[in-house]
Amino acid sequence: MSTKKNKELIRYLYEKANRGDMEIFFNHYDPGCIEHLTTGDMTLEQAKQIHARTDVDFVSVTLDHMVAEGDKVAVMVTWKMKQKATGKTTEMTNAHIIKISKGKLMEAWGVIDIRAAQFSAIPKK
Repeated sequence: MSTKKNKELIRYLYEKANRGDMEIFFNHYDPGCIEHLTTGDMTLEQAKQIHARTDVDFVSVTLDHMVAEGDKVAVMVTWKMKQKATGKTTEMTNAHIIKISKGKLMEAWGVIDIRAAQFSAIPKK
């Protein structure tokens, strides 16, 4: 896929997530995809498990920045979430570099806002 098509795919995925369709991301991951995060490496199955047991409702996601070169797209996004137990809203900013091949997310490197994790907005491994 071209750099332009890769950016269009990522924009599409975040737009769908913003409408509540988080499963769309999982459908576009290659089954062997590894996500290298500040909290450690994660497989697709691990990501699905964490998403299933998370204690937050995703309210919105904003695609703050996006650049691409070759088969990689870099994004900075801000997630707004509400904790189910407390009803409190929090924001979490992430930066990711995503490698794409044939319309699938093959590998990703991410930096997660650890402050959000410290407030228990996202589950710890």
